[in-house]
Amino acid sequence: MGTIRFVAVAIAATLALPAGWLLATPTSAARASGSNSAAGPPLAMGHYSKITVPGGKQIQPEGISDSGVIVGCYEAKTSERAFIDRHGKISTFADPAVKGKHGVTCALGIDDAGVIVGYYEAAGAAKHGFVDRNGTFSSITAPAAGKGDGQGTLAVGINRTGVIVGDYVTGRIFTQRGFVLRNGKFSIVHVPLSRHSRPAATVLNGIADDGTISGGLTDAKPSFHSFIERAGKFTTIAVPNRFETAIACISEHGGFAVGTFQPTPKASDASIGFTYRAGVYRSLRDPSAPQHTIPQCGNAAGFVVGFLTSAHGVVSQGFLFTPAKATR
Repeated sequence: MGTIRFVAVAIAATLALPAGWLLATPTSAARASGSNSAAGPPLAMGHYSKITVPGGKQIQPEGISDSGVIVGCYEAKTSERAFIDRHGKISTFADPAVKGKHGVTCALGIDDAGVIVGYYEAAGAAKHGFVDRNGTFSSITAPAAGKGDGQGTLAVGINRTGVIVGDYVTGRIFTQRGFVLRNGKFSIVHVPLSRHSRPAATVLNGIADDGTISGGLTDAKPSFHSFIERAGKFTTIAVPNRFETAIACISEHGGFAVGTFQPTPKASDASIGFTYRAGVYRSLRDPSAPQHTIPQCGNAAGFVVGFLTSAHGVVSQGFLFTPAKATR
């Protein structure tokens, strides 16, 4: 198992600002607190706790609702299954299409009504997105998605109106594209890059209740750009003076986003998590991380879920970050 919510991409040392975008720069308060230090933005204040699933390995929390319910996936004995953590009460499930088989089911997002989205995959087959409404599953397959191994569709985020965002990989040249699914119709977010270039790949990984979308893209250089799109207006998300920024999610009540940044181009550097709200960036570094801290989603109250990995990308444990003076 590996990072699911966004694609890790090798990029140039400078994040070029696409035409028509706004740069999310730190506020004066953030600058005064030392957000441009060698270690990145100031640390977010709070504490980390371990998320476990009985009998499970490589626990990957992927989503958290504003009500504090956590979803994700883990490695079981013969398959990979999804889990739900309702304030410490754990339940697990598999999509009926792969139940009892050596397949994969991973929950990637959940709304406050308890509707879950994610993907399933039979051994050697393409991925398919799913929606789970109180145990009733519906499959999601983007029209242009490939049908082979390593191709297919992922449903990643859902808001209270039922709009879903996700990604699909085509079958011809393994091109990745983000999609929006609204009232049964698929559409693509057209990201303004420049007059003469098109995104080589796009990823959509979160949608707020007001329709704000988070995602990222690679261009032809290749450079990686993270963004938030609100009513056709794109804002670049880039941790100041850092090498790479990869947004992972935006909260249901938009405005709170999380992701990961790479301090320098050195492959040996640890990936560090970040939070973003109203122009202020904060770092997330779990003291128990063997190497990398990988946040996957956060909610409006500032709770963040994710997982820790070694230098070789092996997941060591899932985590919940609880902000100071907050209760879940």
